[in-house]
Amino acid sequence: MISAGFRPAPILLLMLIGSILAPSKEAIAEALNVSDDRQQSAVNEEANSLKIAESQKSRAAQPTAAAQKNFYQIGELSGIHGASVSTTFRWYRDIDNLDIAPDFLRWVLEEKASLWTSFRLNNLQGYVRGSMSNTDRGTGPTYTGIGADVEGPALELAFVTADFMQSNNWPLRLTTGRQVQYVGRGLSYYSISDGVQLQVTDTTWPQKYFIAHSLPRADNIDFSVPGYDKEGNRLFYGGEWGYNGIPRISLYAYTFGQVDDGGENPDDRRQSYDYNSFYYGGGFAARPTTALQIWGEVVGETGSGYTDGGRSIVKQTQVSAWAWILGVKQQLELFWHPTIEAEGAYGSGDPDRIVVNTTVNGTTDIKDTNFLYFGYYAGGYALQPRLSNLYIMSAGLNLQPLESIPAFKKFALGSKAYVYFKDERDGGTSSYQSVNRNSDVGTEWDAYIHWQVMDNLLWSIRYGIFLPGHAFLADQSDPTQFLYTRISIDF
Repeated sequence: MISAGFRPAPILLLMLIGSILAPSKEAIAEALNVSDDRQQSAVNEEANSLKIAESQKSRAAQPTAAAQKNFYQIGELSGIHGASVSTTFRWYRDIDNLDIAPDFLRWVLEEKASLWTSFRLNNLQGYVRGSMSNTDRGTGPTYTGIGADVEGPALELAFVTADFMQSNNWPLRLTTGRQVQYVGRGLSYYSISDGVQLQVTDTTWPQKYFIAHSLPRADNIDFSVPGYDKEGNRLFYGGEWGYNGIPRISLYAYTFGQVDDGGENPDDRRQSYDYNSFYYGGGFAARPTTALQIWGEVVGETGSGYTDGGRSIVKQTQVSAWAWILGVKQQLELFWHPTIEAEGAYGSGDPDRIVVNTTVNGTTDIKDTNFLYFGYYAGGYALQPRLSNLYIMSAGLNLQPLESIPAFKKFALGSKAYVYFKDERDGGTSSYQSVNRNSDVGTEWDAYIHWQVMDNLLWSIRYGIFLPGHAFLADQSDPTQFLYTRISIDF
């Protein structure tokens, strides 16, 4: 099941479960089966996760992929430029964990073209990338979203960086424009936003400070806000401080906050939706040997939101939540160069929440212990869960079985298994069918192939199957399957 949120259910149904701290299974099932268009939010969440994963990869690969390619110079301005085209196909089976009902979405085919340039002018460096895409969807009878869609031309990234080390011998770097911003491992905050970021590039005590705004027409993270689609409006700010003075260990701490300035369309006078939060975290990344990596992060959250007015009196809440990640990866000196990996992750939950990222069907008392974040956590291809009211334990293996064949030297395949448990068994998760008072959310098995066929040609495929546990309703506990394949060509 793909992670999801949804629009408010009709007020009559909310009244049926109103004033009950732990509503009955029958009432919940009735409320959750009313609104078809919320299901589209499940796909939005999953597509956004894939977009973030791709931006992480492209951000890391950008300097090498662009090196010495399509060079140009105009006076003191020099740079490189390029383009890429990609075809992505995503297939879903039993997306709602219900085998006897037709899926509201069966497949998505996206074709995308991008143009980019990276340039330098004295101590200024810049990068601009624009794109245009066409999306087709294979939909079922209950689908209420857009079947075919053309997006663009869209400006994905556009920023300029001033490097003061070159001009003034100061260890400072200032970046302005549309850019990728994150803190720590990207759990609390990871986003492409319009903003300003100042980095202190001291190698022992690196620092960064930023302020940014969500992109125009961004979706609201709270899918219960009337008109949430394209109506997100948030201010982000924060700082991060690192220490690299210990051999083979990097330490960091950060603070991050967000201010909700979104509205409702139409205005909902019965319910307040503002959610303002602040995060403070710290972590480490260690490499005791060249083949061993260990990492960890702990983050706390404070702030305020509002109770669900359909089930209690509307009051301002006090947020008190936390999360952690701990992982290890080991490369083995064996045939096929296997790499094994294990990770545990946790995001606290609230026992009276039915859905973790909405105000409607959210908390009913003034204490909200649900961890709600603005970053990214990869917790499985098929389930695509948010790390809220959830423990996630995973183990994986990566191989390079064909490295002796020149054409397959950059061919890797891997597999990963996940186990999911609730933090609060009475609460829900981002999969809105998991409302049974049981901690067993389920298990998942994923597999993937990445093949750099040529320097400018990449092919990847991902498959995941999620097996719901006892936390899911009995009539919505069929396995969910997800398949993704993508071919991209750079010019």
